[in-house]
Amino acid sequence: MVHGRTADELSLVPPGFYDEHAIDVVFGDPVTAINRNLQLLTTETGHTVAYDHLVLATGSAPFVPPIDGADARGAFVYRTIEDLEAIAAWAREGQCAPGR
Repeated sequence: MVHGRTADELSLVPPGFYDEHAIDVVFGDPVTAINRNLQLLTTETGHTVAYDHLVLATGSAPFVPPIDGADARGAFVYRTIEDLEAIAAWAREGQCAPGR
């Protein structure tokens, strides 16, 4: 079961964790070069980061089975905060089933 509704509530680490452990997290700026000898990486925007340890999180895409209706209006995947927001927005526009 999922508890929480915001990115902070769903985070797997407590607030301040990255700062407390001197971890730089960069989102949305793809790495274009890694110099392993100098332990330095460069991003698409030209940002350079020196590192002791480097983790590359390349992202993922949800698997949607090839079944009828999988691409229907109101069918959602559940992977990102944006997915949850889309599901919540859809639900706000919905109606109760008869007898409810």
